[in-house]
Amino acid sequence: MDNSADSSVDTSRGTGVTSIAERLSVLRSMGEEFINEDELMLLLNNNAAPVCYIWVVPSPLMHISQGIMKTAYVNKMIKAGFKVKILIADWFAQMSYKIGSDLNKIRTIVCYNIEVWKAAGMDLERVELVLLSDVMNTQAADLWRLFMDICQKNTVDNIKSCCRKTFPYGPGILQVTELLFPCLQCAAMLFQTVDIWLLDMDQREVTVLARNYSEDAKMGNKPIILLNRISIVNLFPLLFCQFKNVLLL
Repeated sequence: MDNSADSSVDTSRGTGVTSIAERLSVLRSMGEEFINEDELMLLLNNNAAPVCYIWVVPSPLMHISQGIMKTAYVNKMIKAGFKVKILIADWFAQMSYKIGSDLNKIRTIVCYNIEVWKAAGMDLERVELVLLSDVMNTQAADLWRLFMDICQKNTVDNIKSCCRKTFPYGPGILQVTELLFPCLQCAAMLFQTVDIWLLDMDQREVTVLARNYSEDAKMGNKPIILLNRISIVNLFPLLFCQFKNVLLL
């Protein structure tokens, strides 16, 4: 995919921070919770350029948090010295009744989302965009094997706790696809070579599911999780900076 950008607005670019304290300060400025902070400190001490994955489900109507806030967080992770990869869960979007199952149309939505990030100022020149459908097409056998093992090691009650706040569903009748989604996301998270995941707070249950499975299975890639809470209060400073920068152009 073409992930170059000619960004007109800058949200958090600038010279990168180098000390452990500075890098941790950048992470704390956007993190609601670390799972686990001791592991994060060890990572920062031992790895000058850790890999950070950010989970994104394509949206035909991208809201402010997914546009401006996601841009700010990506740029901050780059500033803190992380190699940022955005995992675009286009394959998962097929489970949304609002989008439909046509993967070609979903790819069009992905292109629209990328243009929004460009306009918001995301430093896409230093971001790798990864389509989950490409991963599944090339490594499906291994990923589905992991998915089945995760399903076998969890009960329906365990999975139910992950469902109500997870895209693409919400309160209402529990559907089979809603039960499958946490296990699929868990498998996709653990299948990647990742040092840290940046996720929204409403995905906390899925991250705990992934960490618990990795511990039980004695996997070597137990994910460190940085959870952020999207709120309108957090948006006000960013919106002000965006508006000010536009006026200065």
